Amino acid sequence: MRLYAGSSTNFIALNVNNQIAGLLETEFLKQFGYKAQINEVMSWRNSLFRLSDILERANLTDQGIMVEYKLPLSGKRIDVIICGKDKYQKRNAVIIELKQ
Repeated sequence: MRLYAGSSTNFIALNVNNQIAGLLETEFLKQFGYKAQINEVMSWRNSLFRLSDILERANLTDQGIMVEYKLPLSGKRIDVIICGKDKYQKRNAVIIELKQ
């Protein structure tokens, strides 16, 4: 389960248009059955905007992004996973733990 999965291009656009936190908040309520805490929503808004800026500046626009990925058989979540291929077409994934 994850709150967002999509392309890095779409992720960047959602952040530029200040829509990602609202989308995550809505999805959180659907999946968990209760509202996300305000400090978590603010963290999404601030941290994910900065991450999207880094992705855009690095021209990483052909990657897959998952946000708030829930680990199977656990209550723990990974903040962000970025998936893609390197210059040799080898598949890679990067796990990011956001700190506000």
